[in-house]
Amino acid sequence: MSTPHAPLFTLRLALILLLALVCGGVAGLLTWLAGDNIPAAILGGLTAAGLSAIAFHNLIENPSDTRD
Repeated sequence: MSTPHAPLFTLRLALILLLALVCGGVAGLLTWLAGDNIPAAILGGLTAAGLSAIAFHNLIENPSDTRD
């Protein structure tokens, strides 16, 4: 038998990506409602998703880090 592999996506990564997707969607929707410009709304949503992914990565603690 082979040894079990580590999962491709951890629960932490799934949570970070889900929260980033929600933030990007909300920001894109609000941008579209504010100006009715679809390309600007997409750009705003993608920017918000990318920046929020970085922020959530820094906020949510990695359980494998054992800093004392």
